[in-house]
Amino acid sequence: MEQLLIKVLWQDGMDNPTNVRWVIHERTYNSLAQVRELLAAVAEIDTSLPVVLDIDGRVPLYHVIDLYDACRLAGFDRIQFVASIDT
Repeated sequence: MEQLLIKVLWQDGMDNPTNVRWVIHERTYNSLAQVRELLAAVAEIDTSLPVVLDIDGRVPLYHVIDLYDACRLAGFDRIQFVASIDT
């Protein structure tokens, strides 16, 4: 594995934590607690692995911050964001 890509998706509806989905290597997680468990397991193997966050533009910022914090708390130092430029 060259990197840990985490996609954060937003389902339409009211701002509710259940509207967020995390997709990691084609597996969907329905809670940040599940993602934290995976991050802890991967960190036991290799914390030098870059973590790449691909965030849907509709995801509220606090979900992004929570995920970033979870990555840092697991011990990852190389956390990057996917960026796209709309023209």
